[in-house]
Amino acid sequence: MSAIDVGSHFIDVNPCEELVFTKFEGNFFTQFTITNPCPNSNIAFYVYTSAPIPVKIIPNAGFIES
Repeated sequence: MSAIDVGSHFIDVNPCEELVFTKFEGNFFTQFTITNPCPNSNIAFYVYTSAPIPVKIIPNAGFIES
């Protein structure tokens, strides 16, 4: 099987539906978690947004070991 096969599962994101933002000192904050459900392989991730405003994502890329 490859990553494009229907039913493949290589990354978990929580929350999986929508992010809820909290306003603090004039900024909006939220948090989500990326986890690796694959017991035998590492994964790489890169997070970006199409928002029309500046968004800072920390960390925006990295590796998650199995």
